[in-house]
This record gives sequence, structure tokens and C-alpha cells, in this order.
Amino acid sequence: MSRRRETSSCVIGRSRQFEITPALVNAACPWASSVDELVALYGCEWTGAVVTRTSMVSEFPESPGTLHTHGFFGGGTCSINSYGYSPHTLTYYLDAIRHIYSTKTTRDKPFIVSLGGTNQELTQAINAVKALRTELKLPHRTAEGLRDIAIEINLSCPNIPHHRPPCYDRVALESVLKEVIGPVVEGGLVVGLKVAPFVMGVGGEAFVETVAMAGFGGKVAYIAATNTLGNALAFDDQEGEPILPRRGEAYLTGGLAGQAIHPVALGTVHTIANALKHHKETAHIEVIGLGGVADGKAYDRMIRVGASCVGVATAFGREGVEVFGKILNG
Repeated sequence: MSRRRETSSCVIGRSRQFEITPALVNAACPWASSVDELVALYGCEWTGAVVTRTSMVSEFPESPGTLHTHGFFGGGTCSINSYGYSPHTLTYYLDAIRHIYSTKTTRDKPFIVSLGGTNQELTQAINAVKALRTELKLPHRTAEGLRDIAIEINLSCPNIPHHRPPCYDRVALESVLKEVIGPVVEGGLVVGLKVAPFVMGVGGEAFVETVAMAGFGGKVAYIAATNTLGNALAFDDQEGEPILPRRGEAYLTGGLAGQAIHPVALGTVHTIANALKHHKETAHIEVIGLGGVADGKAYDRMIRVGASCVGVATAFGREGVEVFGKILNG
């Protein structure tokens, strides 16, 4: 089975040009924030693409260690975080990609730029990505792999104050599809949508139906499922103290990830993968499975329930890029 993981490949997009080989990536997460972290991911022989932390065209106000932080529990198999989007702007990540492509010393692989913000901000961000693709003459296939940039619209962060994730809100989701993806996405740009866990199957089915009925399903190449499970509160097993710090008398909640959400993530991937097949407008859309993958068996489960590619966050944050080799070869 490990040999099959190592040689796996996922090809997404209507033109089938965006190839992820092997079919294993990092998720958009806090450990894909800095240039050094992206360089390490790009140089890792076991990742088929590099996904940036979710950014906006403007700075996201981050308060490290107080309001925005993370912690591991359950023997390190689970995590919880209260982060919003990256404190770095989109320009930071586009400059990083430009730098990496100009100085790389390993095989080529594509990037996936995760984006957040209002519809207007998303439009600005997508246009900036399109401009960089034009500047770098992407896609460009070399003898050592593929250079390209896709985008992933984060519809699912649970830690944005006073903001319901659009994947849970049909009206908000329709507006992203009609005001952003419909008029802005063009020219072979691969677009993914990142969703939160759907704890009831009807939620995932309704999400796919909205994508299909909005009329722009053909411009969506993949669904990344899932992000963290929001409004979680975890305590340390030994000391009995909360993993995230208190805010005065109140506890700080955050997004739950890792092994704790693996069964829910598998159910969400399975529901979405099946629902996509039932609509002509979405039958081409692939699924990147995320949530609690830390070894080869969890990878295989994601593929078994309908994912074409698998992403890793908590285990990557705990073990570094070596975890990708463990997953592929274990």
C-alpha cells in the first residue's frame, strides 16, 4: 500500500492540467505561514503541492499568545487553535512564490494560495494571483515537474469574530459564487473551496447543491474538506487547565483539529464526494480530504471514502515535514 501512496497522483481542473504528485499536501494552517516554512514544504520530496496559510489583501490583526494561539492535547494527536487568517498579506505570499520559483533547488511543484476576506477583497486577491501567473508564464511544465498557482477560497474559518462561515450560509455562498468566482475566475485558473465539517449529512449535500445550482460549478475544481470544528473547548489531560488561555473570566474557544475530528472529516468527505456525482455541474470536482491524517492508514481511509488527494495540518505542526514521508511510506 505504501508504494501506491508514494506514486499517487491527483489531477484537477476542467483542463486536467493541475497535477499534484504525490497526492499529499499540507493544509492551509499556522505552520505554513512564513517564507521559511513554505521553502521547507517546497523542498520536501513527499509533498505534491504547497498550500499557503489563508491570507487577505490587507493585514489580519493577530494577537499572538493571547487571543490567537494554539495547543496540542490527547498525546499530541489533537490540536485546537483560535487563529484567524495570516498576519501576512497576500503580497507576502506571492513574493514568496516568486522567490521560491526563482531560486528553487528541488523538483518543481505547484502552489495553492489560500484566500479569505469579503467578496471585494477576494476579487482583488484573485486578480493579483492571475497577474503573477501571467508574469511567471504559468502553467509551466519543466522536466522536473509543474509550476502553477491555484487558489483556495476559505469558506470555513470558525475563528473570525461575528462572521458565520459562508459554507454554512447559503446566501453568503451564493454571493461568493456569483460575485467572485463567476465574473473573476478565468484563463485556466484552478479554484478550490475549503469547507468546515458538516456534522449532518444534509449540510454537505446542501452545500454541493448550492454550488451546482448557482451556475458556476464548472469553475470550481475541488473541495477541501474539512477545516477545523469550531467553538471547541479542550482541557489538558494532566493539569485540568484549558489548552487555550482564558480571557478574563471567560474561556477561549477555537477550532478543533487532528485525530479528534477524523471520523467527522471522513463523513464529510464521503457525503460531499457522493453528492458531487449527482449533479452534472459538479461531477468533475475532486475532493482533498483533511482532518486527523497522521499516518498511512488514515491517508488510505480518506482515499477510500472519496478523496483524490489528502492534506495534513495537526500532524505536520507537531512533527514537521518528516510526517509526510511517514504517511506515504508507513
